[in-house]
Amino acid sequence: MTTPKSRQKDRHTGTVTSPTQPNSTAIEGLAAIHVPSSTIAAATLPQDLLADLVDENALPLECRFKLFHRVRIAMSLQNRDQIIQMAVVRLLALAIYTHTTDEATAMSKLFIYEPGLISQLSELINLEIDDGSIAGDIQAAAFYALEGISRYRGKIAEVAGAVGVSVSHGILMQVIRRLAKELEKEQCRCTDEFIDSLFCFLSCLQLSAYAGSLLVGAGIVPVLVEICKSSHRKHMSTVTRAVTNLDGLMYGFSSAFGLFNQADGLKVFVNRIKEEVDTAITQCSTDDPSAIKSSELLIGMLPHSSAGLLKALFRSIQRLLTSAGTLESVRNLTETQLPAAIKLIIQNKSVFGYQIYSLAISMMSTLIHSEPTSLVILQEAGLPEALYDAIDEGIEPAFDVIAAIPSALGALCLNEVGLRQLNSRKAIQAIFSVFTREKHARILRDRDHATVVGGTIDELIRHQPSLKKTVLEATVNFLNEIHEIGKNIDPSAASLSRVLLKSEPKEIEQTKDVNDSQATLHHTQVISNDVIMSEPVAGPSIISQQPQLDAANKKEKDEKDAYLNNVVLLYIDVACRLLESMLQNVAHCQDFISMQGLDILLSLLRLPSIPYNFSITTAAEAFASTIRVLTETLPRETLLVVMKQLRSDLVDIRPFWETLRPQAMMLDMISPPRERQSFYPQPFFSYLLL
Repeated sequence: MTTPKSRQKDRHTGTVTSPTQPNSTAIEGLAAIHVPSSTIAAATLPQDLLADLVDENALPLECRFKLFHRVRIAMSLQNRDQIIQMAVVRLLALAIYTHTTDEATAMSKLFIYEPGLISQLSELINLEIDDGSIAGDIQAAAFYALEGISRYRGKIAEVAGAVGVSVSHGILMQVIRRLAKELEKEQCRCTDEFIDSLFCFLSCLQLSAYAGSLLVGAGIVPVLVEICKSSHRKHMSTVTRAVTNLDGLMYGFSSAFGLFNQADGLKVFVNRIKEEVDTAITQCSTDDPSAIKSSELLIGMLPHSSAGLLKALFRSIQRLLTSAGTLESVRNLTETQLPAAIKLIIQNKSVFGYQIYSLAISMMSTLIHSEPTSLVILQEAGLPEALYDAIDEGIEPAFDVIAAIPSALGALCLNEVGLRQLNSRKAIQAIFSVFTREKHARILRDRDHATVVGGTIDELIRHQPSLKKTVLEATVNFLNEIHEIGKNIDPSAASLSRVLLKSEPKEIEQTKDVNDSQATLHHTQVISNDVIMSEPVAGPSIISQQPQLDAANKKEKDEKDAYLNNVVLLYIDVACRLLESMLQNVAHCQDFISMQGLDILLSLLRLPSIPYNFSITTAAEAFASTIRVLTETLPRETLLVVMKQLRSDLVDIRPFWETLRPQAMMLDMISPPRERQSFYPQPFFSYLLL
């Protein structure tokens, strides 16, 4: 092996010295290192051979890595597996480089020196292995490298041309067709890495309008539909990737939907849903739902591959139902096996999990809203009764389910039969009952979940005015339930924070303890003449300032602890967010006030479990927002109710404002004596309420 080597002469001693090599005379200029093939064959490790060459040739430190790399390549040429490994490493390094380097740098440092790199990579993706397969590690690494290069805006056209995206007999389409043929067998020779790299490359091409349109024109849609027909359980993840890519193509390119219809893609999707549902019920059905663990209910009893495929299929069909220009082609979905599959999912929700259950409910709503005449067909199939029975069993603590049910109820009562069915059941009351359950309330408090649910309920009563009375009665009932829960909570419970007044502030106790420790330390130092090494003790001024210094850090933690221990505060927060989005209509606000809803809402502030720092909590912000919405909509009616409550509160604290005193009445409440600790909370919270 001949390798160019650069030697430098030491400017001071004329020798090259280092801890890893002996002193020797350095020669300037280029030199060649020749290693016989017999020496390479006899070597076991490349680092051992490198060490010998360094000792023999006094190689500078900066040249050793290049020599080591060439030694490794030379030794790998004797083993086919090592050659493939080296090629894969080189390709993956190129893929990482393209993902971590901007386009301008890559152009100036890579593509200017390797102008034929993309064409060389395109030849590798269709490289056959000894067994005739195309799905090897080299092909997968080549796809990853091409995917990274195609993210450069200036190279996407060159990549598309190199892999033949524009023609049906191009390199890329040949690979996809061979993959579809392999998936017809139960034992596919394609590795997971190859399939992942191929679909990653296809997804990247879809991001470009130019490459995506060429891909659709080359005929990729029918091939992907054929892949979706594969029913072997080992190919579930591949079918899911094919469905996802089809969804992206149909959403981004209008011509793809026509090709999808020509290949009977919608029929393939529906049949695949029915097949997966039947298989899941057969394999995972249980006669005792109470025996199922909560974790299994959360994720369902399906394998992850089956659950992922069902979610992808439902989302794709639902997007087709809501997209422009596709309604005529999907109008007859209610005449397929889809309603039967939806009914089975609703009846076996513990098998399919919350996500698929909510997707099935949303699919039913979308079918009715896109084609109202299909409601009769769904009623004949028994879907409304199945949903009402599932609601009677309980609404799961999942936002997707809670948000999907009001929209479904609005769709199911579009005709007289559906309205009678809904009025005969307790579905609306069941929706509002979840707002006073701790698990559901904690989920609804996250983000804007309660606001979204309130918006769906508002839409329900706007589309069906006859349900307004039932909805508002359920609203008042759950506010009364919050009031009863708050009344029955013992405010002296240790779990409630910031509810009762303490006899002595914590800061004073800490200061007292610190002063005692300082006095003891000083007394010890006076008695003994030895030098005592101790940590500096914070003085009273530091202790008194500590709450202010830690206030910002502890604010989030304190708020979390308050909601963790005080469920009433949590329920008030959720209720106010819900009401804020529900009461966006003048008629709704009038009926809510006339049904004493505002009186009950204001009475929640009198609950003994309300903390004294309620005004700085997020529940107070939500409460104020709800009152503001009512005031902006009906200022006179709202202020009348508020003033009535204010008069009642002023009467309760008549001694406070009726008589003038030389000393502040609230001064004793800062640190109440223990003997009067039970006397102060009631007047204190009366003042706080004002």
